[in-house]
Amino acid sequence: MRKRLSDLEIMSSYKTDNCYIFTAQGSNKPLDRETFNRIINQFIKKCALKIPGKPNLKSHSFRISFITQLWRDTNDIEFVRQAIGHAKINTTSEYVENLSDEERKSKMEQVKSPKDLVINLKNFDNC
Repeated sequence: MRKRLSDLEIMSSYKTDNCYIFTAQGSNKPLDRETFNRIINQFIKKCALKIPGKPNLKSHSFRISFITQLWRDTNDIEFVRQAIGHAKINTTSEYVENLSDEERKSKMEQVKSPKDLVINLKNFDNC
């Protein structure tokens, strides 16, 4: 993605108000949300195969992780709800209640040092 950042910056500089950066091939219409999510999830799945343990990652995995960590850091479900834009507190609660204390503890115990959180980006050059 870092390699493509300059491409996006160039495309963005040529963008007019009535055009889109992400379009289907041969079309000037924007990609719909479902198509864009499918493309992103295919990319993430391909990259996840290069991670030890081959986790089943999707784009929503990052949102879930963010919500869970924000809740852990603040222990304030209302703050988390507002920060992520959920209309109802029940929706936000479902994210953090799905993890049992044992699961949370197990995940944290897997991290012995900051090095456990580092991923070698060289492995992802061709994702």
